[in-house]
This record gives sequence, structure tokens and C-alpha cells, in this order.
Amino acid sequence: SLSELKITDGQVAMTDLEKGSARTVYDHIDLTLGDYAPGKAFSIIAATHLAGTGAQTIKLEGRGGPVADEGMLATPFDGTLELEEVSLAGLQQLLHSQALAGSDGVLSGKAAIQNGGGKLMSKGELKLEQPRIRGVETGFPIAIDYDFNQDAATQVIQLEHAKLTLGQTPVTVKGTIQVQPTPAQLDLTVSTPRVSIEEAARLAAALGVAFNPSAKIAGNLQAQLNVRGAASRPTYDGTIAADSLVITGKDLPRPVEIKAVNLALTPAAIRSSEFSATTAGTTVTAQFALADYAGPAP
Repeated sequence: SLSELKITDGQVAMTDLEKGSARTVYDHIDLTLGDYAPGKAFSIIAATHLAGTGAQTIKLEGRGGPVADEGMLATPFDGTLELEEVSLAGLQQLLHSQALAGSDGVLSGKAAIQNGGGKLMSKGELKLEQPRIRGVETGFPIAIDYDFNQDAATQVIQLEHAKLTLGQTPVTVKGTIQVQPTPAQLDLTVSTPRVSIEEAARLAAALGVAFNPSAKIAGNLQAQLNVRGAASRPTYDGTIAADSLVITGKDLPRPVEIKAVNLALTPAAIRSSEFSATTAGTTVTAQFALADYAGPAP
């Protein structure tokens, strides 16, 4: 048993013999462990300082235990996780997460975490400043207010609610994410009221979903979608309505204007209403359909 254990500016090196991966070193760790004894709960304050400008601090504080024989993931915990000016690049190096590769920004926020009874629960608010996703600067902050729980046995995340704010544009998401197998399986509802399309279009371009990163799209957007299937190739069911669109960019000699266009999305195809595009006094009326968009050859 330990009444108190304190480590300042420590270092932990880990080698995963199962995966045969390279040795990983975690540096600049502060740890305070209190009232530790077999079969009893204990207090913990842990913090790590990442390299770079700003605070770059990740802090975990709360009460845990007793330590379960099945490991730390089965050990009860109730506490908070706080991030202060943490760079995504530094976080990617710390977690060795490929999902963060090629992205950067400054992440701050606070989250409550509870682990017990076979469930992990968390709610909190996070904000990403100066985001750069896949090398594309979005030009606006991204904030999220969320509440989710994850079942340890089924590895299913139940997203009770998540409000994603892109600059001034709110997007609401709820539903389930099945973590295993890889890629994750989605069953989500995504909606947004009639809002500016500019931020959503910029993020879609950065993610490689739609639009050229060099283009700028102004106008309004309203959407109600169900998103299902593999995270790498999901299908959609719902509608998207856009109006007062003005598209500009280095590949367009003059702005292109579209008064209104509606999209109907099903798992089989994406179909547009008839719409008119005008540029430099010339108007073209068009309608399109994209079949098997989630397949290897749309």
C-alpha cells in the first residue's frame, strides 16, 4: 500500500510484444497517486506536457479502483480529462493514431469520464482552433459538445447527442458507432437547420468528400440524413437543400450562381432536382444522378 506516490517530469517506455511494434516513449509525465491499497479505491492526478508552443497539457484527475484482474479498462474510474492548448500533431505522436495523421490544430476542453459496470461514459466540450485537416486549413474553429457511452462487451458507442459547430454553423449528430470490426460501422442521424453552407463546404473539401479545396462556396444549406454502413464508404438516406449558391475559385473565370438545388439521397443513388447554373450571362439547366456512390466504381 502507498499513502502517496509522486512522480515529477517522469518518463515511461513501453514495448508491445504482442504486436511486435517499436518501443514507445512517453515523456514529461507528472503523477500523484494517493491512498493506494489492494482491493480499495484510490485517487489519481496525472498530467503530461507535450513539446511545442503554448501550455500543451493533458491532465487526468479523479478516483479509480479497486484495480480489476481483467486490466485497467475494467477498473472503475470517475473523474475528468482536461486538455489545454494541445496540438493535434503532438497528440498524434503520443497516441500513435493514424486517424490524426496529416491534421493539426490546437485542442482545448474538458470532459467528464466514468467507467464501471461494463460501460464507459463521457460528456464534455472540446474546441479545435486553427484546424488543418489533411493539409487543408478550414479557416474557422470547430467545437463539439457531446454525450456518449460505450459498452465494453459489444464495443458499441451510443452517441446520445453531439453538437458540432463549424465556425457559426451547427450540425447535430446522434446514433451508434460499432467500433469492431474495422472499419467502424455507423448508424447515425445528421441534421442541420438552414445555415450558411460556407463552413460545411470547406470541411467537406478538407475531408475529400466534395468540392475542390481551392473553391469557395457561399449560400445556404439545410440537411436531414441517416448515415449507415462502414465509416470508409457509408450510405446516406435523406435530403439536402441548398439555395443562393455562389461558387468562386481559381479554376472558375467568373462566379457560378445557382438559385436553388435539392438532393435526394438513398443507399442506391444521389439524385438532384432540376436546377439552373448561371455564369457571365450564360445559363445552363441541368439535373444529375450518381448511382452506386458507396461502391468501388460509382
